[in-house]
Amino acid sequence: MATIVKGKDIVQAKRKELTAHVAQLAQKPNLTIIRVGEDAGQLYYEQACHRILGNMGFEVASVSLPIDTDQATFNQAFDQVNNDHGVHGILLLKPLPSHLSDDYASQTIRAEKDVDCFGEKNMLKIYQGDFSSYLPCTAQACLDIIDALELDLKGMRTVVAGYSLVVGKPLALALMDRGATVKICRSTTKDLARECRDQELVISAMGQAQMIQADFVNEQAVVIDVGINEAADGKIVGDVAFDAVQSKVKAITPVPGGVGTVTNFVLAQHVLRAYQLLNK
Repeated sequence: MATIVKGKDIVQAKRKELTAHVAQLAQKPNLTIIRVGEDAGQLYYEQACHRILGNMGFEVASVSLPIDTDQATFNQAFDQVNNDHGVHGILLLKPLPSHLSDDYASQTIRAEKDVDCFGEKNMLKIYQGDFSSYLPCTAQACLDIIDALELDLKGMRTVVAGYSLVVGKPLALALMDRGATVKICRSTTKDLARECRDQELVISAMGQAQMIQADFVNEQAVVIDVGINEAADGKIVGDVAFDAVQSKVKAITPVPGGVGTVTNFVLAQHVLRAYQLLNK
């Protein structure tokens, strides 16, 4: 039976330390969330950020724009947040509506405020092999879980299922930087089960409910499930068929309560770091 790797076990002690540190600051670090429209998933995440970071002593604000906001108005709203000295971190909820582009935001966001690493300056550092700045929060959460498990990535056979800028691409680069042998798969991969089956570390960020089945993994595999999907019965499930896979593998993260919990804590860490960078 697999070890179930719960996010709260990884961050609980660190959260207490960070909360105590924030309480001693002269000013509350501010995270401002920008949302366009009323997407249910984005609203859920936004409310979670208000609750979780608020309980840790952060100030969380929201800028909500109507779904029919035009590009000029969106850019202007983004500028206002980006240039506000009281804002330390910016979280832009994506995807944006199809008629809007985040090109302007990604090109102009201050690198210090780019706490989820979607801006070109911070992303370029990653692709140049410089991991000294921010990683996208979910990618960093996966690395934190790997560190908590004390996995030696040097030479480790690893598959990353998913190729997004938010998780797959930057995470694959970070894993390779640590010496892992990384195979990248995506929705068009032929025979995904075969590509995953012999891997020691399986990370799925495909956004496809219960796609990873028991025959995709082996007994020595560690499985990190990044997916957050709504099943037919309305329950939140991951990319991994948890009940079937956990009976076979070495360790596995649950959904919910796994990567997402660590991701929220990473976001808090990044906002605190942004506050420190902007108040040097």
